Amino acid sequence: MRGVAREHRVPVFDLGRLSCLGVYLEVLEAGTVRVGDAIMVQQAG
Repeated sequence: MRGVAREHRVPVFDLGRLSCLGVYLEVLEAGTVRVGDAIMVQQAG
């Protein structure tokens, strides 16, 4: 997060330049996600 905070800042209203991080996802199956559930992370590209 330090790298994000240092390198990726965008102006937010009158709050100044704040850190910005985005996450994109695709829902493959509807359902409830609970603490402890396994997830799979893939890089786009």
